[in-house]
Amino acid sequence: MSARRLRGEWRPGDPLPVDEPKWFVRVIGPNPVAPPLPRPKSSRVQQREREKAEQAARDAAAAAALSKSVVRGMRPPAGRLSAVDAAALLLVGPGGAIPITGAQAVALAPYAAGGRHPETPQLSEAAKGLALRLAAVGLRIDRRKAGVRLAKEKAVRQ
Repeated sequence: MSARRLRGEWRPGDPLPVDEPKWFVRVIGPNPVAPPLPRPKSSRVQQREREKAEQAARDAAAAAALSKSVVRGMRPPAGRLSAVDAAALLLVGPGGAIPITGAQAVALAPYAAGGRHPETPQLSEAAKGLALRLAAVGLRIDRRKAGVRLAKEKAVRQ
């Protein structure tokens, strides 16, 4: 053995001393079976998720405030799912009654009467602000090819 090899000196171009254990190098590479590492979320995705969480919190607060204004004892007439009391400005559903504005009463009156109706800009505009109110009394807007109607809110499994 040369003196350089004994001292542990090695230069490029020299043959590798593979017979000496201190010269073995273990290469650790990625595991081909392991799933890929998760990528960190971008700042835009984080911002969107934060905004969604804030909106969900605002919606929950608004729903809680609306549920306090629901009159639980009132029911729609027998055989009907909902009714609009234009004189008292109330929307009556299976979960009770909730106060509405005059414009909302006019927009919802044909739909509360029952049946399917064509989609109108008036209902589309009213539906934006009515989704929480309808949910508070157990109703939802059901849009199908045949038309739009008020339907019972679907039960949520917990």
